[in-house]
Amino acid sequence: MPRNKILFIIPPYLPFDEYNPKMAGLKLPTLTPPYGVLSIISYINQNKEHDIRIFDINDLLINSKIIDPQIDIIDALKNLLNDFQPNCICISALFNTCFPHLKYIAATCREIIPKCLLIVGGGLATNLYQDLFNEIPEINLACYGEGEIPFKKLLETNSINSPAWITRETIKTGILPQYDFIENLDEIPLIDFSYIDLKKYNGRSYIDKDIKDKIEVSIHTSRGCPFSCVYCSNGTVHGKRIRKMSARRVLETVKHYIDEYKLDILLIEDDHFLANKDRALYLLSEFKNLNINIEFPNGVAVFQIDEEIAKAFSECKIKVLPLAIESGSDHILKDIINKPLRREQIFKAVKILKQYDIRLHAFIIIGFPFETDEDRAESLQILLDTEIDWAHIFIVVPIAGSRLYQQCQDAGYLLSKDYNDYTVGKCNIKAPGVDPKAIEEYAYYMNIVVNYLQNSNFKNKRYDICLKYFQNVVNHYPNQAIAHYMLYRIYQNMGDDDKMNMHYNHFINKNSFYDNIIEKFKEEGYSFE
Repeated sequence: MPRNKILFIIPPYLPFDEYNPKMAGLKLPTLTPPYGVLSIISYINQNKEHDIRIFDINDLLINSKIIDPQIDIIDALKNLLNDFQPNCICISALFNTCFPHLKYIAATCREIIPKCLLIVGGGLATNLYQDLFNEIPEINLACYGEGEIPFKKLLETNSINSPAWITRETIKTGILPQYDFIENLDEIPLIDFSYIDLKKYNGRSYIDKDIKDKIEVSIHTSRGCPFSCVYCSNGTVHGKRIRKMSARRVLETVKHYIDEYKLDILLIEDDHFLANKDRALYLLSEFKNLNINIEFPNGVAVFQIDEEIAKAFSECKIKVLPLAIESGSDHILKDIINKPLRREQIFKAVKILKQYDIRLHAFIIIGFPFETDEDRAESLQILLDTEIDWAHIFIVVPIAGSRLYQQCQDAGYLLSKDYNDYTVGKCNIKAPGVDPKAIEEYAYYMNIVVNYLQNSNFKNKRYDICLKYFQNVVNHYPNQAIAHYMLYRIYQNMGDDDKMNMHYNHFINKNSFYDNIIEKFKEEGYSFE
């Protein structure tokens, strides 16, 4: 096998404005380890026969002084290409918002390395390959679904002999791509994180956010999800059938992470970790002996939580557990999202988990076509009734490959075709029941009511807990006036006059943006005395 020089490029996940502290509310996106790329590299380069590098542009945007993002990215990419001279360049494009970035990245790669093999993989390649080839002439290949086997075959035979590869010729002749999955995930070598600086990827966990040298490491113990939630496109990349690592291999992997990388926090990123209850209970029983923290960034399936699962979470010393609730309306859950969850199951799961003193976060999504004001009010109320510790309120994004994306395209509901508008902070759907401006305002309203003005820990006088949440807010958003007001109230109750006065001064010196918001809440009967 000839030695190849391969460059993997991770494009910006979001529009440039999201990386600008002034535009993004003084909070930058968090670096996410390119797990899929690392899995491919670990699979094709176990014996280090190829020279491989990763260029994560998100790292550049977040951790470097950027003047003009696109120009600075192109300059950095040109320098890397001239220095490294790869013969194969692979761009990992996961989200709609990556599409605009692919154009200048691909053009730059072709300009500097005219004869390189230029490949695109990920969710965009799987779901928008026709658009990619139409709009980006520099691309040679796109990969459908997962890339480990197709890429290895390509390197071993120097030919396109996997049904997952898409070319202009296959599109022209009408050949449909097919998955080329690894059926046994144990066949993937231990993920080699040496290609990135793990210390830069330590901001996703909820635990000890002020500790900068913690080591977070991700693991996907399974791939695939049997459900068809309307907003999700993961099934188009990994399939509906769940493929699992053996429990033995999971434990071997985690122990390797502890020994090799000094793991502090294990991030379990399965789409459905609780799909097999016995397997989940066994793994959790083993994790509790490893002296590490466990978190589930993607949330867990609420309908799978019972007494045994909750106890196992507790024995693992899980401190924070995000719940994939999505909506408090049975109508939305059943008829719109098609999620196997009902309100009564949410109340039941929360009640069980609270017995073990686990802090509970909730993911909530609003803005679905045919959603009503009453549906959104039910979501707000269930957060208040269950006394969730913190709610993450998102506006639904019509992700390419999701049923929602296709529905909105067919019905003409998409407000903009500019992929820069496909973010969780913007409403890009105008449909029955959905007014974009009203949805954006209500998402903000829900956030302030649940997390601030009716914060459950504050109401229950758990000031030590809610103190950490609001300290985290003002660390990222120094001008968030309502967070300063909550800190003023917390320190008032804790008897710390100096800090109380400091945050009160921040609050009363707020800008006009917050003046208007606070006036609206005063009209609803909230007091800011």
